[in-house]
Amino acid sequence: MARGRCAVTSALDGVRVVELASDHGAFAGRLLAGLGADVVLVE
Repeated sequence: MARGRCAVTSALDGVRVVELASDHGAFAGRLLAGLGADVVLVE
């Protein structure tokens, strides 16, 4: 019997986050990026 392959994805795979804040927002952006989100920083 052949075993199927399953793709492993992140919790926030495909989610894009726009980060507008500093300090606390930067921490939140790093957390979301660690979960798989694409984080865009606007300075």
